This record gives sequence, C-alpha cells and structure tokens, in this order.
Amino acid sequence: MRPAATAAPLVNVGTLFDVNVTFKLAYPVFENQSHPIYVKKATLSNGDSKEFTLVEDFDEAVKTDVASKAKGAYTRSFFRNLTKSSAAVAGSATALQKANNPIAAKAAAKGLEAGLAAVIDAEKADVRQASYFPNKASAAGFTVEPGTYTVTVEYSNGKKDVIQNVTVATGKPAVVVSECMN
Repeated sequence: MRPAATAAPLVNVGTLFDVNVTFKLAYPVFENQSHPIYVKKATLSNGDSKEFTLVEDFDEAVKTDVASKAKGAYTRSFFRNLTKSSAAVAGSATALQKANNPIAAKAAAKGLEAGLAAVIDAEKADVRQASYFPNKASAAGFTVEPGTYTVTVEYSNGKKDVIQNVTVATGKPAVVVSECMN
C-alpha cells in the first residue's frame, strides 16, 4: 500500500457549553512516491535480452486524478462535517435542556466533546485509488521464432521472476506478465 496524504486543517469555530467546537476538513493530496524497486531486463532462454521501456507511470496518473477531484472532495468534506457536527451539537443541546442537575449537564457536555471528537477522527480524504495500482508499467518486446521459451525478468532488488513454457506461435503475440511486490 502506498501512502497518500490528507491535508486536514482543524478549524475552531468557537465554544459551546464549554466545549471547543472544531471542524476537520479533508483535502486529498497524493504525495510523491519513492520506489526503490524497478524492473531491469528480460532474458529469454535463447539468450536474447532487453531492457524495459516505461509504458505508464500510475503515480503520475493518480496524482493528476486526485488533484482534479480535490476541490469537490473538500466541499463534500465541509458539508459532511457540518451535518455530523450539527447532529452532535443538537443532541447535546437537547440533553442539556433536559438536564435537571449539574452532573447530567456535565455528562451532556462530555457527550458533545466525545461526539465532536468522533466526527473529527472519521473525516479523512478518500485516496484509496493510490493503493490499488502498481506504480509503473513497463514493457520489453522480442521478435522470436515459434517455439517454447523461458522468460527471466530481473528486478533491481536482485529478485528474478522465471516464467517457464511460454509458447510462441506464428503470427500471434505472446504476452508474459511479471510483478515484484518488494
């Protein structure tokens, strides 16, 4: 899972029943990533070898997508937070009006404090898409005679993915997929 940041400023809007009323507004931001592992080369069992070419940088695509949706996400965060906080305030205000003694009033104020804290803890920007893509897609292509081959894909961390029995037929592409999680 790749990390993603959430710019979430706390906004104090005042005091109610001796409790600070605070909003947390979530604004999604995708942090630049550092990926220490990359694909180096592919080698076929016939001795042919090629380095990989970058096809797609998914980190850049996610960063662009998150940025394009951030303003709407921030607006939704504001209204969601306002609605949830209003419910917590209304519940506590009702409890305070019906409180017949100082202990009940203190409990209602503590309930407001706990309710607002739960709203703040729950507010997070949705950046799940940053977790579900690989960071990059690369490719290497070979033109070979029909037959059966073993493909060895080497990664910068020293790991190798060996794919055996890759059958190449005349006029048909054979696609081999390799991944290295770490």
